[in-house]
Amino acid sequence: MAFNKEMASQIKTVSIVQEENQAKYPVRIMAHVGANFGLIGAAIAEADMAAKTSKLHNKIAPHQINIQEKVTQSLKTRLESNGYEVNLIKLPAKTADKQALVVASNLTTADSILVLKTQSGYVAAGSNSPYLPVITVNANLYDRKTQKLNYQETVNYGLQTAGNDAIQIDANPQYQFKNIDELMKQPQKTSAALTDGIEPITEKLASDLKR
Repeated sequence: MAFNKEMASQIKTVSIVQEENQAKYPVRIMAHVGANFGLIGAAIAEADMAAKTSKLHNKIAPHQINIQEKVTQSLKTRLESNGYEVNLIKLPAKTADKQALVVASNLTTADSILVLKTQSGYVAAGSNSPYLPVITVNANLYDRKTQKLNYQETVNYGLQTAGNDAIQIDANPQYQFKNIDELMKQPQKTSAALTDGIEPITEKLASDLKR
């Protein structure tokens, strides 16, 4: 949903809802070979990917990737450069997604509320395919008073996983990992594979929201 440029002139202040950082960055295989063998195979596939996620978490956790926090901060800076007054608001723990807008509206007096939904991890197209970083950000800008949706966009960085309607940004070719061992071998590079996608995503969103 494109941003209404005429309405933009009426927006002076924006509150961004600060997301909680992910506890782990999942390792997923879109077409896992185990999925070809019914329910038992699917269960084995899920267990395999969960084990890979845990192993990788132990390697990269010290690097404090904090994707959600960094996406929010980067977008805040870019929107301020666009001329908006921007602040961050934090919702009470365990606020349901469907209640986020209502709760946020009671915590700010800004003209608009920007709700982000960010997911990230490492995904391979198949069992023998390289792992690529993935960050998907869904952005929704609402009028605080009327709660009318004034802008909506999904931006996907890395392996295309978000559907044809999303804006696709390809990852840097250096961030391809042929297997789980490669992901774990250089934790700093593995972490950088995700954080490298933050600025291209927020640049696109901020460009859409220019007045």
